[in-house]
Amino acid sequence: VAQQSSQPDYSDIKDELDISVSIGIIQEYLQHTLPQFQIKYPNVALNIVERGFYALLDFIQNQQSDLGIIVTNHTDYWLDQATTLKYKCLGTENFFLLVSTDSPLAQKNTVSVHDLIKYPLATLGYNDLSEAAHVHPLNNMLIDKAQFQLVFTTNNTQLFIDYLLQNKDVVPQHTLNTLPKTLQLTAVKISDNFKAKIYYLYRPDNPKLSLIEAFLDILQRNML
Repeated sequence: VAQQSSQPDYSDIKDELDISVSIGIIQEYLQHTLPQFQIKYPNVALNIVERGFYALLDFIQNQQSDLGIIVTNHTDYWLDQATTLKYKCLGTENFFLLVSTDSPLAQKNTVSVHDLIKYPLATLGYNDLSEAAHVHPLNNMLIDKAQFQLVFTTNNTQLFIDYLLQNKDVVPQHTLNTLPKTLQLTAVKISDNFKAKIYYLYRPDNPKLSLIEAFLDILQRNML
């Protein structure tokens, strides 16, 4: 009884937590964390918004959002500039292509990034381009400065799937579970150590720091 009475009661905490996440990762990484957090903090309202990479980074830096959960294939160059943020890499994921089952690429086990240069590409979650560079992040990654043939970008998952089925374009995608299953699409792993990193990031001077850390504690336990 004494032990139970000493447990803190979080049900009295009333607040809001604004969380920005990368496009298409809610089901993959947050599907268990969100209900667990709300059971523990029933009076904390969660506002979850999907944003592109640059918009998400700006929202956290400018204190327009409390916490960011981001999946990115970027190198860590942007972290060196984010001196006001606390961040941690939670893990890595493989990238996959989603191709039509009648595509020649569907017969491969893996495909090289450089093999994709000759194919038209559609991408999900990348239409939030840098205001300064106006360069697609995928084209920023290639060491030899080759350019992908990008024909379509969107942040809308259903529109993305519809376009792929209609046009049979090759599509890079970092996780399979976030997209609808269909017999018309085949996943092919991208080789070349082409990885996506999952980060959290927030400002340590945020007045909601205790709620942020509580949310991250649940998230990290679910990712073990």
